[in-house]
Amino acid sequence: MRILVLTLALAAVLAGCSGILPRESNADTAEFQTYSDLQAAYDKIVPGTTTLNQLGDIGLDPKTLPNITVLSYVEVMDKFMPQYSPITIDRVPKGARACIEAKNRCSGLVFRFDRRQTRHNGNVVADVFQFRQDKVKYGWSAEIILLLRDQDVVYKLMSGMPYAEERMDNTRPLGPLQDVDGVTKDPDKKKH
Repeated sequence: MRILVLTLALAAVLAGCSGILPRESNADTAEFQTYSDLQAAYDKIVPGTTTLNQLGDIGLDPKTLPNITVLSYVEVMDKFMPQYSPITIDRVPKGARACIEAKNRCSGLVFRFDRRQTRHNGNVVADVFQFRQDKVKYGWSAEIILLLRDQDVVYKLMSGMPYAEERMDNTRPLGPLQDVDGVTKDPDKKKH
């Protein structure tokens, strides 16, 4: 009985303290904190001038960054001229064409960046005991493709989401008892 009273007293104190709600973060180990930081680094790459060794100075060192895919010549060709596509070599962008025509001297690097965080909003007690969880996932993601002929960057391409946000509001009237024997699973899940 004392534990229950102590728990309820603590819950009452914490009820308004949304600052102590949990936070989650999903980030690679790259030094780019924002999409703009990554865009600025990408803008420094000059096809025909930038070399593989210079990528490290820009912050895109393929030897130290995580989540990099190295493409073979065949994978580069398949990316720009899929096997069953009517795209011919003359319709491929100039730098990519130079890489493909170099055959075995051609390779590609695909850099993937993902910075996402989850913030819990609302009442601490309702969140902890799962009566109501209001979460916001936000952040950014990007992908950079660099094509290399020997050690020289001959083509670059960047795509991504400068800002993404997803809100999840999950209400469970019975809180932690909601999943007992699976009787009342997923009563009211909403995504905005």
